[in-house]
Amino acid sequence: TDATLGRVNGFMKALVPSYFAAAVFAGNSVGGLAFYESAILLIAAVQWVQRYLLLPGVQLYVLFLLLDHLSKDDRLSHL
Repeated sequence: TDATLGRVNGFMKALVPSYFAAAVFAGNSVGGLAFYESAILLIAAVQWVQRYLLLPGVQLYVLFLLLDHLSKDDRLSHL
């Protein structure tokens, strides 16, 4: 999962220069360029949040759930 998100992020980094080159050759639409640039930045931000915040959080949750099932007492269920 982490490797997949890394590959998608690498693809996005490779896509941005080719996108801007195509936008320059397409014409003089600054508003459209600003919208698409903000969309690409938003996608990159969501990918960063998924990779560095959401994925480790899910891994910690599963680890705590596993530890709770291994222990005889039900300590972690009160959290």
